[in-house]
Amino acid sequence: MNRKIQPMFSTNDGSGNPDITMWTEKILEDLKIYFVNEVSDFIIETISYVLHGKEMSVEVKTRHIELLLEYLKDKEDYEIINCSSFKIISYIFEDKLTSDILENEEYRALLEWIHSEEDIDMIESLLEYRYPISRKQKNILNEYYRTKYETIDEINDLALLTRYLNDKDIVKEIDQEYFEKLKNKFRKILNKESGVEIASLFIDYMGFLFQLSNNQKIEKQNRQIEIIKVQNLWQKDYYEEQVSNLHVHTQKLTIPSAEIESINQLLINNPLGFLNNLFPSSDENLIEKMQSISSTPLYHMVSKIEIKEQFPERDEIDLKDNTIDEILAEKINETLKTRGYKFRNIMKVEEYLTGIHEQKKRSLTYISNMINLEELYSKIYPLSEYPLIKYHDNILVAHLTQLFPLLEMGVSIIMCK
Repeated sequence: MNRKIQPMFSTNDGSGNPDITMWTEKILEDLKIYFVNEVSDFIIETISYVLHGKEMSVEVKTRHIELLLEYLKDKEDYEIINCSSFKIISYIFEDKLTSDILENEEYRALLEWIHSEEDIDMIESLLEYRYPISRKQKNILNEYYRTKYETIDEINDLALLTRYLNDKDIVKEIDQEYFEKLKNKFRKILNKESGVEIASLFIDYMGFLFQLSNNQKIEKQNRQIEIIKVQNLWQKDYYEEQVSNLHVHTQKLTIPSAEIESINQLLINNPLGFLNNLFPSSDENLIEKMQSISSTPLYHMVSKIEIKEQFPERDEIDLKDNTIDEILAEKINETLKTRGYKFRNIMKVEEYLTGIHEQKKRSLTYISNMINLEELYSKIYPLSEYPLIKYHDNILVAHLTQLFPLLEMGVSIIMCK
């Protein structure tokens, strides 16, 4: 669970007031010794626990429980999660640091409230935040999930099956019996459909199959075999049909020879400057790209699918293990917060991120058709410490892979400047 303390004020450069980075464990301990006060102890111990993992005293833990119980008196369930003590107590449960408060009257009152909840959404929130739910609550959830995945018997069209496949509760809880029913239902609906929506259904079903890896009720080998079958089914029976359903749109573009020559010279003489025009290299450049995307919101909100022979792909950004896109996403989010007034329409961060990548791909597609590759290659040739393959109009993979060491060397030089 992500644990952090939000400064009262934050600036565009990421700094905050107060500056939390200065709150080391030693400084917090010195402050506690200096003030020697019940209120300051509560604040300082809480901060030290969240930032440095130092366990809070019984008194501070109990006070957080008291504050939450007091907060609960006149609040709706959905508001509870916004209470800081609710989150602090969830950390205590997650870290299993309740042994010294088990006999407290306040702790017993907290458990009584937790176990009294019967609302599905609230039980799920308690579970998500590591609160200990009762067997009765677990049964309520299991029954709720069971009724959801059993609806596969009633599904007879693509739209309902798509909704089913994108339900996170179902993928977590479906059992082997209903997984077999789902496999049959998928093929049955495929046989009824012939439109371009089939590619989307294949993507959703494959995503469902990959997410099943965390479901212990489904046999691992059974799931893996189904993944292979679905990929083969697409490639052999549906790829050609889907391609034939597509409409071809062509666009003619005339560019003066002088402009093409100018682009080639810019790439050869100033490659970094050339690339800066493709990527958001400054706040102003990022804002320009975001404004362009904001002016055509419907286009960027529509899901786009690339029909490939091996398997279709949805044009989406996966931020997991992608540091560069994570940084760009944070910058986009920050720009929306501080300069949102500059945009005609406010859209999701992911939609801006996908739009920026699409702009880049489109620009590269145009430009790649205008570049004199032979001249560019002749400029790279002398830079190599090892002999390169002779240039040929029929470019091979080897022409590209041999340049990777040169690229790494260039990156190292730039990073050292």
